[in-house]
Amino acid sequence: MITALCAALAAHWPHFGLPGPAPESGVVVGFDKASNAKVVLLLFDRHGTLSVIVKTGRSPENDAQLRRESDVLTHFWDSGLRSQIPRPLGVFPIAGRLCLAQSALPGRPMTVGYYTPGHVSSRNAVAVDFTAAAAWLDSFHRQSARSPLSVAEWREIEFTPLLELYRHRVGCTAREESLFTLLEDRMTALRDAKVPVTGVHGDYWMGNVLLGGTSTRTSTRTSASARSTAPTVTGVVDWELGTPAGTPTHDVYKFPTSYGFYLDRTRPWGNGKVPGHPGREDPTGRWRSYSAWPNILGFGHTYWGRGWFPELVRSFIRDREAALGIDPALTPILFSCFLMDQAQRAPVPEFRDGYRAALAAFAEERDRTWLWQA
Repeated sequence: MITALCAALAAHWPHFGLPGPAPESGVVVGFDKASNAKVVLLLFDRHGTLSVIVKTGRSPENDAQLRRESDVLTHFWDSGLRSQIPRPLGVFPIAGRLCLAQSALPGRPMTVGYYTPGHVSSRNAVAVDFTAAAAWLDSFHRQSARSPLSVAEWREIEFTPLLELYRHRVGCTAREESLFTLLEDRMTALRDAKVPVTGVHGDYWMGNVLLGGTSTRTSTRTSASARSTAPTVTGVVDWELGTPAGTPTHDVYKFPTSYGFYLDRTRPWGNGKVPGHPGREDPTGRWRSYSAWPNILGFGHTYWGRGWFPELVRSFIRDREAALGIDPALTPILFSCFLMDQAQRAPVPEFRDGYRAALAAFAEERDRTWLWQA
């Protein structure tokens, strides 16, 4: 497949206007564990320079997703919104599979630092990550903003169809249904409030954020202590869940939620304990009562815990909501929408059931977190 890919790209290379020669070799860098997993390949030119990223599927059912990602990227590029976004080079049928080729972006995944022992225990290091992620997201939202919707309009267009999908694909218990009733009542009371509409990445987590280079800037309240030379976002990749017009809080909540999930991954023997994050462990089994999903501990600590990390998350979310003009009274509605969306999209049952448990935990313990505001 790699040889055929390189030949197909070489035939079109003069039209792309990219620097350097066409790719001549490549390597498979990984695929996820879902039954309909996609495969990612890196292609290099004769000098060994990475020039093209290719995504393909292990089955024909992936073809629609690849075409959709190509369409989303094409929309942003045609709209002039190209900063740190891969350029779509085309969709090519190779060896019986559809392949989406994109320009390579500079930088290293934020997860490289994240998984370095000690990184997530450092308040300053984590604040730098949050500040970089916030700066890119704020800029993306500003540049892709559209006319907002009233809550009444948004409820009909997004919330109600998503709730129906969630009930059908995931299911729910009486406690989630009681939460939905409260959310419906709140939407009725806030029917004239505004929900912003912007471009949405759809999977804005650390592994899809590339860092490189530095920029001296004063951070937002997300990192009140950081006035220093910090890495900048050089690329944001993996746009298959993206859309030109959607609810931006999906990205706002996704980044800190995913960041909080894996704080203990460099210390798997710690039983949930992480230096610098006292109380993250679950000695009373509070969070394990909802699920055996390992990430449920991180979810609980992120939104119910005490300490600098939960406060950093709160500042990150509140600052992004303020920049978007969101009434904080809408937070529980939008946050529940985010959890439902993540659960019904999850291709792996473990994550689908995990996000379902997170929604159940929010339903049961909503009065104990700042996310719920009367």
